Amino acid sequence: MTQLKPPTALERISGNVATESALTVVAALVGGPLAPLLPVLAKSLASERQKARLELAFMDINAALEEHGEQIRDLSDEQYKITTVRLKGSVDRRRR
Repeated sequence: MTQLKPPTALERISGNVATESALTVVAALVGGPLAPLLPVLAKSLASERQKARLELAFMDINAALEEHGEQIRDLSDEQYKITTVRLKGSVDRRRR
């Protein structure tokens, strides 16, 4: 599985809710045409990191599917049904 680099200090600070709240207050106090963009710009680093994390996860899923593609294609209907029911149960447990 591909590992993502740990977040830098700047990314941790910019993705923090307290930072966003503080920048919103500053934007409200300062005013001006660009003031509302402060919180959005601060979150852009965190959103880029999230985008990279998702891309890595999709690459890992794609690699696993390609690795097991032949076995997946050869599943019988009953094997497919059992597999999907188990996966759905696993996802449902993670959501709790």
